[in-house]
Amino acid sequence: MLPDSFFWAIHLILVVVLAIWLEKRRRKETFDKISSWLKDKSERIQRENHDDPKIIADLNSDWQLRHIEITTFTGEYAHHTGTYERTFLRISGTSNGGRFFNLALKDNNPFDENTIGSEFSEDVKSGDPMFDFWHIIKSGTPEVALKLLKDKEFRDYIRNIVDLKIFEVKGNKNLEFTVECGLDFKSAKNAILAMEKAAKILKS
Repeated sequence: MLPDSFFWAIHLILVVVLAIWLEKRRRKETFDKISSWLKDKSERIQRENHDDPKIIADLNSDWQLRHIEITTFTGEYAHHTGTYERTFLRISGTSNGGRFFNLALKDNNPFDENTIGSEFSEDVKSGDPMFDFWHIIKSGTPEVALKLLKDKEFRDYIRNIVDLKIFEVKGNKNLEFTVECGLDFKSAKNAILAMEKAAKILKS
């Protein structure tokens, strides 16, 4: 007769295999939705389907945001019960036209010990009490950052990004965006729309 430990080992293996399969399916479904949404907004879109999925898109000329890349990474999610590994989206974007500017904001998670880089030197408040409560906002160019943060549409896009680890903009001749957030279609959509709104505001 086989020992109980053998059956527990088999059970554990099956649980791990199922978790991996579900995670791969969730990644595929999320990337399917993102790709479908971007299709008619892009001059060119490339999709890579493997264990590390990727989308590369050159957006249509009516967009201020010109190029985006979407990938995944495994990172820490801090919670009051502990710190766990989870899959996140990383979205990089570039727009033509910009100004000297930087801004970084993230969810105000008291359990997350990751800090924003020192080049984002000053705390900034948008003037929206709830938005300011739920987010940490820093900028090395606070006067310009306020122009963006005062825009309600931009703030609404940011509010609707789940598990926002960072929304970062660095600019000079062009604007470079980096967003890290939850593996979620609506979060990806809102992150891209927030980039686009920022690019339009910062160009004017």
